Amino acid sequence: MALTPGDILHNRYRIVELLGQGFGATYHAWDVQLNQPCAVKEIFDTSPAAQAHFTLRHPNLPRIFDSFMVAGQGQYLVMDYIEGEDLAHMLGRTGAPLDEAQALVWIGQVCAALSYLHDQSPAVIHRDLKPANIHITSQGQAILVGFGIAGLSDPGPRPVTPGYSPPEQYGSGTTDAQSDVYALGATLYTLLTCRLPPASVDIVSGVAAPPEAARRVNPRVSMGVSAALEKAMRINRAGRYGSIAEFWDALQIGAAGPTQTHVGNTQGVVGDGSKAKRRARRGPWIWAGLESGSLGMLILLLFVVLISALLGEDNPQDSRPLRMPTLAAPAQTATLAAPTQALFPTAAPESMVLILAGEFHMGNESGESDEKPVHTVYLDAYSIDAYEVTNARYAGCVAAGACDPPTSSKSYTRGSYYDNPEYAGYPVIYVTWEMADAYCEWRGGRLPAAD
Repeated sequence: MALTPGDILHNRYRIVELLGQGFGATYHAWDVQLNQPCAVKEIFDTSPAAQAHFTLRHPNLPRIFDSFMVAGQGQYLVMDYIEGEDLAHMLGRTGAPLDEAQALVWIGQVCAALSYLHDQSPAVIHRDLKPANIHITSQGQAILVGFGIAGLSDPGPRPVTPGYSPPEQYGSGTTDAQSDVYALGATLYTLLTCRLPPASVDIVSGVAAPPEAARRVNPRVSMGVSAALEKAMRINRAGRYGSIAEFWDALQIGAAGPTQTHVGNTQGVVGDGSKAKRRARRGPWIWAGLESGSLGMLILLLFVVLISALLGEDNPQDSRPLRMPTLAAPAQTATLAAPTQALFPTAAPESMVLILAGEFHMGNESGESDEKPVHTVYLDAYSIDAYEVTNARYAGCVAAGACDPPTSSKSYTRGSYYDNPEYAGYPVIYVTWEMADAYCEWRGGRLPAAD
């Protein structure tokens, strides 16, 4: 039964206005006893499991403080009224995608709320994730609302929101935490591209193609985040992240890499690229992230590779403790810089080394035919990683679905190496040229090679 402004429910809650009409209406109301605003939500599940949801408490969820039944009308929840703007309205107002760093701050808070819901017994599946159900308070905090279908028993018919609902939510399929993973991925995709993804059932039926990669729509989206979104929104549930926490880890790792590095002028690159590829296959370490120009000082770098291999993984170049991702929101100060367009950089990005422009001698008179003759090569300035790629950094690419795992998780001297947290900061090994190339593409750079 629809309510109108002025109606009083339960002798306490005066209806002010209709806020939304999804699976059950939501009203802005006034609590005449406490003299404060509230939200009244119409619900349809009166099972004991649904009643238990009334005790949920989380800083990124509205507090539910009352529930009651009105004969002939239905069941209602009363919760905090969230002042602020929802993200759907924000996108409509600005007409532009959200900044990635800011979007991840809010999505991180939503992930924390969802992880809390999924950890309940039985798990609470939201089933209605979308930009309109994420409200931003005046303090900049994200609050997840829209619990009209979270308590519905499964299986059974459920309402859907085209573009955000996964295929298993249509009809009487079974939903779980991975269903929320899909919807959250679609939500973040919309926030970063200003595009609504196609309905999942249209993709299944062949009526629509899968959504274009977020980075192709908006080049300011980092490669790692774009890859994480693709995996989260896979039609086959088995191909998605297994949990919200796993999805959030991939987003954090994907955004943390220097994916905004610009690949500039490559005129200074000379020689046979296939030879460089064969050399890259021989070494156990990989580099990524040229900013401008091409790889210079090739002989020096190959010497570093050789020394690293001889020293073994017992001497990691980056032995700083690995900060494992958590469900805390990204720091407000962690912004992603726009891609630089400088062809002649004067400083290297963080964790990289700037090689200044200049000449060097390339070739080997005693080497193979494609190494002769020794000749002088001029290269523009470029940047290269200061350290070998670590197990932890490579694992981020694997978690994002952009890289294959190393061909072996062991090392020369250890039975457990790649998967062992103790060696997270050690160089990754057993990576083929193709796997290294995929990692560099995910990072926004490229392999050392003569083109």
